[in-house]
Amino acid sequence: MIFGTNSNREIIRRGVKEQMEKYMYFRHFIGHSYSSELKWSEMELLVKNLESIWQVIKSDFELGSFIFFCWYTNIK
Repeated sequence: MIFGTNSNREIIRRGVKEQMEKYMYFRHFIGHSYSSELKWSEMELLVKNLESIWQVIKSDFELGSFIFFCWYTNIK
C-alpha cells in the first residue's frame, strides 16, 4: 500500500524504497568523498534510472494525495 492513515502502513512501496536506498547511499558517499573517487561505472545505472524512479515516486505521492483528499472530504 502506498498510503495509510492512523496505521503503520507503508507510504512508499518496498520496491521503490529499495531503489531509493541506492540513491541515499550514493548521496552519503558523495558527501564524504572526493570527486576524484567517482567512477562512472558505479554511477551509470543510477543516473540512467533517475527519471523513471522519480516518475514512480511522483505518481505514488499524487495517488496518495488523491486518496487522502477523497477520505478527508468524506469526513466533513
